[in-house]
Amino acid sequence: MLKHELTQSYRDALAEGLEMSAASKEEIYALAYRLYENGKYDEAGQLFRLLTFADLTASKHWMGLGAAYQMLKEYEEAAAAYAAAALTDANNPYAPLHGAECLLELGKWEGALDALLNAEKLTTQIQKHKELLPRIVLLRDACINKKKEQ
Repeated sequence: MLKHELTQSYRDALAEGLEMSAASKEEIYALAYRLYENGKYDEAGQLFRLLTFADLTASKHWMGLGAAYQMLKEYEEAAAAYAAAALTDANNPYAPLHGAECLLELGKWEGALDALLNAEKLTTQIQKHKELLPRIVLLRDACINKKKEQ
């Protein structure tokens, strides 16, 4: 379990009912990120979930939660977390892209296509994310073809 990795500030934050300082949130985020990188998706997801409760407006917390759920193949939950990330940062094309990946896993082609069109729009508007465009277009075209087959 995580007990040996939990810091005093984390335990204090839990005791205070999720009223955390910015430093505490960053410390917990760093731990969650390390757990995710080490393949401990369930533990990472628990911490990302805690962070989303502590700060509903932090897109990176929602992205982390979505990524953890996605790696656990909990695609409904992952798509919901990515949708929340998209709401908290409307300029982040990664949120609708990863949300679309989850919707594709669930066979929800219409929703995936909508998300991919949004990601494509964001990617063309914000040039720093242009490396995503080939992947988005590939998935978008697959959705369109799948829709035609139905």
